[in-house]
Amino acid sequence: PFNSARLRRQSIFGLAAVAVAAAILLPWWRNHALLRDFYDYGNIVAAAGRIQLGEKPYVDFLTPLQTLEFYAAVGAERLFGPSYLSLTYANAVVILASLAGMTALLARPLGRWAALIVAAGVVGSSSMQHTIVWYNALGVAWVAAVVWPLAQLPWRGRARFAYAILVLAVLWLGGMTKLTYQVAALAFAALFILRAGWQKKISTSHAVIGLLACLLFGVALPLGTELLVTGATFATWKHNVLELASSRTGLLRPIMSVGFYRQTPHDYYAPMYFPFVGAWGMGLLVLATVAIGWRLSRQRERPITEFLFLVIAAAGAAACGVVLLATNFDIAYLSGAAWLVLVAGVVLAKIAQAGQFAF
Repeated sequence: PFNSARLRRQSIFGLAAVAVAAAILLPWWRNHALLRDFYDYGNIVAAAGRIQLGEKPYVDFLTPLQTLEFYAAVGAERLFGPSYLSLTYANAVVILASLAGMTALLARPLGRWAALIVAAGVVGSSSMQHTIVWYNALGVAWVAAVVWPLAQLPWRGRARFAYAILVLAVLWLGGMTKLTYQVAALAFAALFILRAGWQKKISTSHAVIGLLACLLFGVALPLGTELLVTGATFATWKHNVLELASSRTGLLRPIMSVGFYRQTPHDYYAPMYFPFVGAWGMGLLVLATVAIGWRLSRQRERPITEFLFLVIAAAGAAACGVVLLATNFDIAYLSGAAWLVLVAGVVLAKIAQAGQFAF
């Protein structure tokens, strides 16, 4: 039957979503045709041109960046034309797709309005920060698309197959984007699968299959795809992706200092209005952990495994957030986006465990 009140609510939310999307696109529109210098963007532009001339990453030119970024640029130029602006148009598509996809993933457990707010926060501090498709922003989106569905295990009904396909496809793409984000996604995927198996929400055999599928789609297939597409040997891939980037491990030293959390070490894009990204991320995580722990303590049944899971998940989110902030020579907001994604995953796991969905 016709429900005018429901239609009115849906219309209001639809208008709000359009307004949020427009607001997020405004900085992109303002800046997409402006370029002071190519800096890192020049690597992407040059690689796209060399690939279209027949050269291959890893084999014909050295690069610690993985191949999805380059082939996304090639695809953008083939779709929108051989121009730098084509890369920016592709990012507009990524921004809108990320906002819609993240809102959809969060709508059931958090409610549509909270989902839109969180999704806007993640997208606004990740893909919106760049005018072209950028691998760190893609990494944030991939982590969200893996962690958020798996936090809601076990899946029921039609969502079972849709989420399974989504997670496995994203793990494949993430494995060709950036290893630090992929490690975070795989670590939380394993944690949530083991948790569901331990609580008997899924069978032991399904848990084992899930873990093996994550290894297959998150490690073996991405590596095999890159080797097949580029013609590189494993040794060549290792030299480019692992050895060339190994110098960044020294950037982890400051993480034990208070100053690291008060002032991001990567303040290259003045003015930086949010220099305390580390303190914000840790504060958000502590707040969520304390709130969930308090809720657990008030339950009649207080399974020790849930407290243990909370500690492990919080420690994992802290470690991932700190490493991403320390090692990424990028706009620091992107690390804040990753922290928000991981904290949201911990909260989703608690909501799913309690069966407390918004609607």
